[in-house]
Amino acid sequence: MNNSLLQFAISLYAADLPHESIINSLISKGASPTEAQHILDIATITYCTQNGQVSQQSEPAEEEVGFGAIIKVIFSIIGLVLAVVKCMN
Repeated sequence: MNNSLLQFAISLYAADLPHESIINSLISKGASPTEAQHILDIATITYCTQNGQVSQQSEPAEEEVGFGAIIKVIFSIIGLVLAVVKCMN
């Protein structure tokens, strides 16, 4: 896959353009329709994952071992998944 097309698709996705417009732009840059859809899918996941990680609040680094630490990790993972799902919709 062409990395420059992926970066281009991510920038278009970040600009909140309709998916059809992004696909047409990728096709005009030389991608096949199937490749354009694949690039858009990867761009969507990449963009949403990056934004989900940025939006998560940073917590001070503490070494906790035990049930509380496990619960925090589970909630962090759930929050990241929800942020990705929300972004993709």
